[in-house]
Amino acid sequence: MEVAPHNKQGLSEADAQATLAQHGYNEVREEPPSRLRAIVKRLWGPIPWMLEIALVLEVALGKTIEPAIIAGWLAFSAILGGVQERRAQSALDLLRSRLRVNARVCRDGNWRLLPARELVPGDYVTVTTGDLVPADCVIDEGTVDVDQAALTGESTSVSRSKGETIYSGSTVRRGNATGTVAETGARSYFGRTAELVRTASSASHLEQLLFSVVRYLVTIDAVLAAILAIVALWRGEDLLPLVPFFLVLIIATVPVTMPAAFTVANAVEARRLANEGVLVTGLSAVQEAATMDVLCVDKTGTLTQNRQTLAGIAALPGEKDDDVLAWAAAACDEATQGALEVAILGALRKRAIPQHVREKFIPFDPAVKRSEAYVRPDDNGPLVHVVLGSPAVVTSLASSPLSFPPFCKSWLRPAREF
Repeated sequence: MEVAPHNKQGLSEADAQATLAQHGYNEVREEPPSRLRAIVKRLWGPIPWMLEIALVLEVALGKTIEPAIIAGWLAFSAILGGVQERRAQSALDLLRSRLRVNARVCRDGNWRLLPARELVPGDYVTVTTGDLVPADCVIDEGTVDVDQAALTGESTSVSRSKGETIYSGSTVRRGNATGTVAETGARSYFGRTAELVRTASSASHLEQLLFSVVRYLVTIDAVLAAILAIVALWRGEDLLPLVPFFLVLIIATVPVTMPAAFTVANAVEARRLANEGVLVTGLSAVQEAATMDVLCVDKTGTLTQNRQTLAGIAALPGEKDDDVLAWAAAACDEATQGALEVAILGALRKRAIPQHVREKFIPFDPAVKRSEAYVRPDDNGPLVHVVLGSPAVVTSLASSPLSFPPFCKSWLRPAREF
């Protein structure tokens, strides 16, 4: 991704407005189907087709009650399914409206806070710990650790420095950086991913099941109709009186209420899931989850809580595990909510170990790969300097050689490899 050399004065307001007119807002627009379209699309499918054919034939025969009943079932199923999906979409839209992202942008030489949707390529922006990256940006100065789990499924943060790109939708876990906006909206990494998801479509398991049922029923109906027609022709009888019987056969064998029954059941389950904090954006998702026997996921834990836990402590000879954990917690920055900090502080609370009071704290710096804390365990005791970071970096700071357990040897690669 190539961008023009950055200008620390930022774009002028006139240039920004011209670029905005050319590229559009920094957002991934999603056109929800209209209410009418959501209802009409439920009249398209194997079961609706059969009922619609039966409806036309009943009307052609001059019937009134039977067509009204068929039309009523079709309308009930279509309206119910459309309304439920519309409600889910409305809940999702409300959630999005509350998640307004702002960005710190330099324009005309002045830093200001603007809605992220107003960013344009060429804008000069800054991000810091806790920020949501507002657009695809090429870093000009600084180093940051970013969490890209929502985009790539990576469970750990990745370090990005000058010349590298941080993607829209990722979260800054540590560090500060300034950079130039390269891509916005649908042209960003997040936008392209969202477009792939939007255009991907396949028949759900329930749709395949219903199609199979209808296919078998149509086959049976066709065989019975053919037998009756052959018998009638063999006897020299007229086929027209058999048409009402064929219609009754179709209506009796087609599972008219099955789509409506599934829609009602899925809507009830969607409401129960909503009470548990799960937002169902499509009733087909409930169908797929209900038919799942085995769930296979990759090792990144995309479908998990994406939270690391402390499995064990490799203390040096003469040191207690709880003491080592307390020292490590002293050098953690709880505000960043990094994977390492969450694991260490979570284990500290679980073991109910008192936390040391820090007299000075130096947050983690990706450039040196460590954080530091100065604590005084006892009121009259010495000040202890605690360093938490890359094993190779910490080892290089030790005044005397450290003796690590055998299984730790693979961690101690030269610092240049980290």
